[in-house]
Amino acid sequence: MKSFFLNEIVDYDGSQLRSRWICEQTPCSDDAIVAFIGLCDVKPEFMVDLEDLAEGASIYSKEMLHFIVEHIDQPLPETILCQRLLICVIKEVLEHHHPNLPLVRRGDDLFLGNDKLTISIATKSPVSGLIHA
Repeated sequence: MKSFFLNEIVDYDGSQLRSRWICEQTPCSDDAIVAFIGLCDVKPEFMVDLEDLAEGASIYSKEMLHFIVEHIDQPLPETILCQRLLICVIKEVLEHHHPNLPLVRRGDDLFLGNDKLTISIATKSPVSGLIHA
């Protein structure tokens, strides 16, 4: 899997969680993960989590570190496993750099005490499995 970091600010509205978006931003043509920093304001028309959509939940942050992953030809169950693994890796990296941080993983999210630290979603496109965290 190739990895990329986009140096420019990229604001995330949910439209980026689609097939081949990473390839539009990078010289990638296969499975990849891209990281970038930017605002997060997921529009209802791009909200993948139907529970959040039904509850009218908003997903917003003035500045966020984003990860988008694309696995070509991967079914949703395997993509969900990769999503959980990504969250576990993020937790390990944060704990390595901040050993006293009281992080807890619940499913596919991290919590700092009672405060939710992450958002993440796994979904399927016609050609790939996709993750945003």
